[in-house]
Amino acid sequence: MHKTGETIQLHGIITDTSNLKVLDEMVSDRNVFDCSQVVSASWNGLLRLDAYLSKLSGQITLTHIPYHLFQYLRLLPNVGQKYVLGDIELTLLGSTEGGAAYQTRFLNSAVLNDLAHSDPKPFIQLEDGAQLIGRDSFICPARFGNRDYQSSALKSGWYQQNTEQFDFWYDYVSFANITLSLAMDLIQSQDSTLEALLKDIELGVTSIESSLGLLIPDFKATGAKSLSEVASFVHKACAQLSVVLDKSGKDVSEILVRIQLLAGSGEFQQAEALYKLLNEFSSTIANLYPTLTSIEEIGASTGQQISNLARIGSYKAMILALEPEHVSDETLNAVRETMDIMDPLSDGDWLETRSEFVQHLESVDQSLSKIIILLQGFDLLRQILEHRLHESEAIQDFLKRGGADWRGTKAAVFSLVNRTLVTDQEKYSCEFFIPEAARGEDSNQKPGDILLF
Repeated sequence: MHKTGETIQLHGIITDTSNLKVLDEMVSDRNVFDCSQVVSASWNGLLRLDAYLSKLSGQITLTHIPYHLFQYLRLLPNVGQKYVLGDIELTLLGSTEGGAAYQTRFLNSAVLNDLAHSDPKPFIQLEDGAQLIGRDSFICPARFGNRDYQSSALKSGWYQQNTEQFDFWYDYVSFANITLSLAMDLIQSQDSTLEALLKDIELGVTSIESSLGLLIPDFKATGAKSLSEVASFVHKACAQLSVVLDKSGKDVSEILVRIQLLAGSGEFQQAEALYKLLNEFSSTIANLYPTLTSIEEIGASTGQQISNLARIGSYKAMILALEPEHVSDETLNAVRETMDIMDPLSDGDWLETRSEFVQHLESVDQSLSKIIILLQGFDLLRQILEHRLHESEAIQDFLKRGGADWRGTKAAVFSLVNRTLVTDQEKYSCEFFIPEAARGEDSNQKPGDILLF
């Protein structure tokens, strides 16, 4: 982070451990945050940034926002309330024809809002013929949640006559699409957080076992090697999950674009074209079924391996059993160096050194307990995907009935969504894309309550 004039430039990666306190000396009554150099951001990282910005006074603008930030930021209710968005990166089609190449462009939110207000249609086409990917109420900050447009302006005859049904399907698939992206974020958060924690524990266990080898000649070290194997297992498993979810996410995003293109097609006169795409969508989601088993195995297997490493109690007993007469000055100094014990007050004193050794053991034990808690994130991931699978089954039932009673299917899908909002990602996504589903039942879920990563 650094500041030039009124502009605070953010660089790198925004995570839940980013030190936002650095901004305290930079902020003023008028702040512009340039996000053009932000490489990536986790969901929890943006939640923390959102909370920080919302406490500031004065005018706050985020600008040059890459799409990977915007797709999450727009879900947060403080956007437009506590701070505003400037230039936003959006995806466009070169024309309204299906084979057109994608491109990205930064567009000013004020320009977007003017376009949306001057020509109220669900999907925006620029003067050069390029069409923005996404409903105007999903990409224009001043229009978030506003579906006030003239259906007579639509080219598609079927869409004009079945506006409510088309909007339901498009909005629900948009919701499912963003939750797949957020599931990817959860995998990456699990991977990076567990990797960092396991590495720290491995370093701690290495120094512990090396010291025990100095103190007890017949001691055999195995814990550090086992931790390295656990870290490797988790990383490979998360990488495999990421590949599967990345493909599914891209497939759903492509289907969503094709649904949007139907809205602008004069040839879209029958429901079959839309139902064919819904079948592709539900089939893509159904392909995630085997992934549920894989996710369960990752959590269970990692938890079991960590439990098998629960040797800290026995290590502590070994250390406490060693009295000063059993530890030579040379060994004591070697242990202190290995354990990086620098306190001069305990220098040359085995009992004091032993006390610091035990504290180190207990610290490692606490970190192992944190890993067990973090593994619950895999269960959350499984639940998110399982929810989309149940909803896709309702869609398949609808299609098997030949498209009969779409309102009954809408009620069933919204009920499934509402009853299974287990993370704040799903809650915010639901409120943004399908607010009618969010209002179905009262919810006591608070943002971040069961996010464990």
